[in-house]
Amino acid sequence: MSSNLTIMKYIGPDNSSYSHYQQYGVATAVDIKDDASQVRYILFAPYAKKRHVKNLDDMLMSMSVPLTTDQAKTLTKKLKVLIGNWGKALDENGAIFYKFSITPEHKQKQISKNVISQQFVFEFSFSQFPKKKAAVNLMTLDEIIFGQDQSFTDVNLTIGRDNYFKTIKIDKKENLQVLIFLLDQAVKDIADQIGKELKLPLKTDT
Repeated sequence: MSSNLTIMKYIGPDNSSYSHYQQYGVATAVDIKDDASQVRYILFAPYAKKRHVKNLDDMLMSMSVPLTTDQAKTLTKKLKVLIGNWGKALDENGAIFYKFSITPEHKQKQISKNVISQQFVFEFSFSQFPKKKAAVNLMTLDEIIFGQDQSFTDVNLTIGRDNYFKTIKIDKKENLQVLIFLLDQAVKDIADQIGKELKLPLKTDT
């Protein structure tokens, strides 16, 4: 016999100009075992019925994926570099690629001596290519002044399990900033709870 109590907290974007149609949700979670030991982690899940997420109920938990705080910090560190280069002009012979993925041990299979099959449950991919000279030359003065991208940027976040996945396209720099913000907030939330008494998330009368 085993039992496990999980307490979750939704981590939402702030109330600034961030997208109101976020297609994935982020939450922090803590598992409490019978021996009182605790495991803390971050949960990512795609949208459920609606095509946007505003609370835990909008998250499709059957496709949720856990991240450790170390994994979140590794991803965030790279994202803060990539966002600084979003849309900037690249050398015509250059490009930028980045991929971050998580594959559970039971999803790794040795196919041969030198080949391992991996089925990821979480993948973030970023690629940036230079625009063709013709496209850059056709940019208007307003597009240049107001920050029209001078390179093509393709960013995707894929979440899922058991051969079922949802891919969310991050098509704006602001939406990548949302992802960075949520990761930072989730890591901070877990750090702030360490050493404190755990309480059930019950609403209190005011």
